[in-house]
Amino acid sequence: FYTLYLLLILIVLYYLKKQVKHKI
Repeated sequence: FYTLYLLLILIVLYYLKKQVKHKI
């Protein structure tokens, strides 16, 4: 199913965004 993949991408994106925000 694509839903699982989409959820995973969303989590990764959120994590990356959080990391970038924390870095700045």
